[in-house]
Amino acid sequence: MVIQALRLRNYRRFRALEIEFPENLIGIIGPNGVGKTTIVEAIGWALYGNRVKRTDKTDVRSQSASPREICSAELLFACGGEQYRIVRQLRGKDAIAEAAAYRGAAEAPVAVQDSGVTEFIENLLGLDYQSFFASVFAQQKELDAFSRLKTPAERLKCINRLINIDVVDRARELARQDWRDRSKFLEGLRKGLKDEALLRQQLAQAEAALQEKRSKEEEAEAALNAAKEASRRAKKELDALRATRDRFMQLSSRHDSLAERLAETEQSLQRAQADLAAIDEAAEKLKQIAPQLQELARVRPEKERMDSAAKDAATLQAKREELTRLCPQIEELQTKLATHREKATALQRLGADLHEARQRISDLEKEIEGAEEQLRQVVADREAVTAKGQEVRGKREQVAKLGPSGPCPVCTRPLGEQHAAVLHKYDEELGQLRERYQLLQQHEKSARQHLAQLKGQLTELREAERELALKEQSAADAARQLQEIERQLTERNQHRARLEQEIASLSVVQYDEMAHRALKRRLDELVEVEKEASGLSADVRRRERVAAEISRLESTIRELTAQLAEVEQELASVAYDEDQYRRAEQLVEQCSQEQERQQEAYTQVREDLAGLKKERQRILADLEEHRRQVVEIASTEEEMHYLELLDHHFDCFRQELANRLRPLIANRASELLRLTTQGRYSLLELDHDYTIRLYDGTTPYQLERFSGGEQDLTNLCLRIAISQVVAERSGVTPMNFIVLDEIFGSQDEQRRQLILSALNQLSTRFRQIFIITHIEDVRDSLPVVIGVEQENEQESVARFL
Repeated sequence: MVIQALRLRNYRRFRALEIEFPENLIGIIGPNGVGKTTIVEAIGWALYGNRVKRTDKTDVRSQSASPREICSAELLFACGGEQYRIVRQLRGKDAIAEAAAYRGAAEAPVAVQDSGVTEFIENLLGLDYQSFFASVFAQQKELDAFSRLKTPAERLKCINRLINIDVVDRARELARQDWRDRSKFLEGLRKGLKDEALLRQQLAQAEAALQEKRSKEEEAEAALNAAKEASRRAKKELDALRATRDRFMQLSSRHDSLAERLAETEQSLQRAQADLAAIDEAAEKLKQIAPQLQELARVRPEKERMDSAAKDAATLQAKREELTRLCPQIEELQTKLATHREKATALQRLGADLHEARQRISDLEKEIEGAEEQLRQVVADREAVTAKGQEVRGKREQVAKLGPSGPCPVCTRPLGEQHAAVLHKYDEELGQLRERYQLLQQHEKSARQHLAQLKGQLTELREAERELALKEQSAADAARQLQEIERQLTERNQHRARLEQEIASLSVVQYDEMAHRALKRRLDELVEVEKEASGLSADVRRRERVAAEISRLESTIRELTAQLAEVEQELASVAYDEDQYRRAEQLVEQCSQEQERQQEAYTQVREDLAGLKKERQRILADLEEHRRQVVEIASTEEEMHYLELLDHHFDCFRQELANRLRPLIANRASELLRLTTQGRYSLLELDHDYTIRLYDGTTPYQLERFSGGEQDLTNLCLRIAISQVVAERSGVTPMNFIVLDEIFGSQDEQRRQLILSALNQLSTRFRQIFIITHIEDVRDSLPVVIGVEQENEQESVARFL
């Protein structure tokens, strides 16, 4: 596992922090109290949530952040060749926890909710939060976290988790569970074993019934074949008659079609001959109206000249009438102008009043928005408490149902004496949740009342605004109308001047209305003659085409007459008897019904036979299942024997593994002690219960015998040794980073340089080593340094130096 990046929002002293971590020896340096440890603590909080905390979860949010702002931590890390992103948040005044875990670039989370993400991390890393911190984090004033475990049993339990011996314990328990499962399975097999003698008796009876039914099947099949043969002969005779009938119907249909086409062609010939006679008449009439067409060419230009004179006379009359109507309109607009000037003067005062009312409405809407947000938050908190209560109640009911002999939901061991304590814990948690729910209900009621009051005030203000807006709209309308009246008055005056000029410029028009009307009537008559001549010309142009069509139709009539005679002759030669055909159809129907009856009888016999075969097969299957169960019983007994042996070997393997790893941890710690003390101390010993003894020369002593600085150094070396062994031998995910918090507190400058030199050598084994310290002297000895400093009394910032 390698830490890649950390992003914080409103987390303790960091209002906002985004930092990417390289693979190196990384120093986090700054004065005490500015938040150096907070950066590393946030990594643990992102991984394991509120199990990792120094204070209540409500104190995790920055003091400078409001209760409505979100407190969040986002962690990016690489693990097992893949990248993961963990996001944890605290929302609302009660710090409701939310969390999500993502793999790679996927948008959908692989785990959600606070407990779900924590469980995902524990499975991914193979460590719970206590083992993770004991192996990876050496926090301020906690270097002796492992050596201070009170009893040998606690130390053994912790080290077993760290070096994965608990995996062997879990495997051993799984083997025992398999043995118990197979024991129950074996008991079920023996109870379900059927009587073999009874099965063989049932098989003999089924065989006899099957033989009897096969004889009936042969009889039914012979009757069916006879019915099929009779039906085949009847269908053959009907098919021969059907072919004759089809030929007769085909010839009859062709005869009717030819007769119909012949009649239609003769009618078309008559129409074409009548059309040719009409064309000849049209040619004669066209010669008679030729003089009238010549008159049309003379009358049309004369009529166009008189149309122009009539238009000029009408224009002069229209302009005079328009001038007469325009003068009263100008007088009316002048009267309206004075009236609307008075109304428009109140517009500015009303605008100021309306602006003030709208500003008050805007302020009240913002206040309502805040009240609604507060109400939504209270409702969300209440729903979250309800969901939590349901979850806790479900767990309590599960524990109560299991009883003292049931397995613990966490460690799977029998609850025993802890059963009552677990139930009491759940009852206390439910009581706290009920109190919290009642308090939130009261807050919700108060918030709703306050929101209703604000909305009432808003309604009154909007009514006043509406009245002001109506008055302003009226004044604005008057102002717009005033401008429109002024524009119209200007346009009317200009138009009157133009009309007077145009009337004066028009000359006297010479126009005879009676002559004009007579000329138009004559032109209309001649135009009708012209239209008639156009139609006659079109008819004359069709003469050749109609004559050709008459010739084609006469040829077609001759062909159709010959074909009709041939069909009539062929139709007379076909011998078809309708009664004989109907009798053949009835015979086929009778034969088909008899065949269906015989088929049903044969099918029933076949179904009975299939049922008997199925029953025989079932009995054979029961016999085979009996044989298989006998074999499986023997196999299960053998598996149970092997599982008993596996349980014994797991126990031996566990003891051997623990005996090998304990010296390995001691050797690694001794090597680090030799490097950091320049050989002053070079041997550390761990006994069977992991009690620490440090050699001074050739004599081992309890750790309490040495100075505080030497104890801290010993615990540091032991802690790093454990981390090395865990990183090398973890069966799930290697830990490729460690965190050392204020490890130089009791060391002099020379010892600090030795420790840094040893840590530089460890960088080949750990891809990241974080060193948190307030000692500025070590800055130059670190390849990567992150400086943390106070920005103000409540906030800090961090940056690479």
